[in-house]
Amino acid sequence: MGNTAFLLVLISALSKIIGFAREMVVSYFYGTSSLKDAYVIASTIPNLLSGFVATAMTVGFIPIYNRVRKNRGEEEAVGFTSNVGNLSFLVITVFVAFVLIFTEPVVRLFASGFEGETLSTAVFFTRIMIFSVYSLSLFNLYQGYLNANKSFIVSAFAPFFANVTVILFIILSGVIDYRLLPFGFMVGYLLQFIGIFPELRKTGYSHSFKIDIHDRQVRDLVFFATPMIISLLFQDIGNIIDKNIASLVVVGGISALEYAIRLTGMFSGILIVPISTSVYPSMSNAALDKNYSALKKITRDTAVSMATFLLPCIVGLIILAEPVISFVFGRGEFGDESIIMTAGVLACYAPMLIGQAFTDIYSRAFYSLENTKTPVVISIIAIGIDIILKFVLSHFFGLNGLAIATATGRVISGILMIMALRFVLGKIGAREFISKLSRIGISSILMGIAVYFVYQFAGSRMPLFISLLITLLAAF
Repeated sequence: MGNTAFLLVLISALSKIIGFAREMVVSYFYGTSSLKDAYVIASTIPNLLSGFVATAMTVGFIPIYNRVRKNRGEEEAVGFTSNVGNLSFLVITVFVAFVLIFTEPVVRLFASGFEGETLSTAVFFTRIMIFSVYSLSLFNLYQGYLNANKSFIVSAFAPFFANVTVILFIILSGVIDYRLLPFGFMVGYLLQFIGIFPELRKTGYSHSFKIDIHDRQVRDLVFFATPMIISLLFQDIGNIIDKNIASLVVVGGISALEYAIRLTGMFSGILIVPISTSVYPSMSNAALDKNYSALKKITRDTAVSMATFLLPCIVGLIILAEPVISFVFGRGEFGDESIIMTAGVLACYAPMLIGQAFTDIYSRAFYSLENTKTPVVISIIAIGIDIILKFVLSHFFGLNGLAIATATGRVISGILMIMALRFVLGKIGAREFISKLSRIGISSILMGIAVYFVYQFAGSRMPLFISLLITLLAAF
């Protein structure tokens, strides 16, 4: 792993720790209550809408930006960035206006089980938090610009502003008035966006208010991004089904899913996103130069590096799900029932990390080749399987069934991505790749067996924190 990637991992780890502290604070004040469910839905809506723009910008923007800069110069590339930013602002405004006019139907789309006070609270939260779509979307665009210019650190550090602000408002809402909650979300992500302004100036970015929908590069970006947006749409349909079923299964079900996703997301944010982000410009340049051997090597080596860290984490999360949830969230309004419910979901979600890692890095190999159709087809297949499994498994296993379905879909997606890249580029070193994964997997299982017996011994004799600490030391 390169120095930049390693530094990104460290910064992302610190950021995720603070982000996780945010979840600990909100769990203390609100547990798995209906109020927390309303907050989750209200935050999901702007995250979903910004995700359409963010996906196109962070993945589709870099190859086209690199092409413009190489063929037409830096000034044209900056102008292209400004144009995309201005057009994105206009598109976002249409989304925001729609949600403000039809807030209640939109909330019901995400959580059909909401009624009465829970519904009215979710509507109130949504009308405030929807404005964060601007800062979330534009942050991702300009993060893509910074990454294309080999600037990774500042944009990786920027989420500190959001997390600290949200934590402050959560505490204030718990002490003063719960209606402060959505303002923390909105203000926090605005500060995150503002935090990258100095670095933008440092890299030479100068914003212009150019709006040209006929720009060939913009049309290329739209053409390039449309399949990814379709893929994300299917993924979001799966998430909507998740939340709808969870809202009908049990009060607090949405919150339990969210806490488990946040915990697995911490590993994703530390070990998947920063690594794939740091290597993506190199992958894009290798593809641009038609150096396919380098592209295959970067992709394979990155996937192995991710697996080296993730497979032991997956085994550990499955075995230690309940004590981990108890240690992290088990205080205040987060009681025994919440712990058991969330731990079951966490253990079932854990395997999706490896599927997510492989999907992320191998899909970026396709994006580097300006091939978005293949990842989209694979994504739709995997999500289709996921959605079918959600209905079937939730009937038998409740919330855990939803998590198993999600994990299965992600793993299938990762496997199909690898197979598809081999079909497109020829031999990708699959035998060596499988051999390394097998060794990592066997080592992880042996570690898991040791962890299980160490915790069984220590857990019954020592306080939770000490027993977990001893277990983790034994794992290493």
